[in-house]
Amino acid sequence: MTVGLACCAVEMMHTGAARYDLDRFGIIFRPSPRQSDCMIVAGTLTNKMAPALRK
Repeated sequence: MTVGLACCAVEMMHTGAARYDLDRFGIIFRPSPRQSDCMIVAGTLTNKMAPALRK
């Protein structure tokens, strides 16, 4: 699962695009935490957003 909070989300979009293609390494972005094994949080996490992200 990917959570892009700032301009760092653009870099995550690039890694999933055709040039870098993470699918060939078996890395597939999933839309929900239940389907994912790892969560990448790219960007600044504020104190107000932290509890929601921990859920």
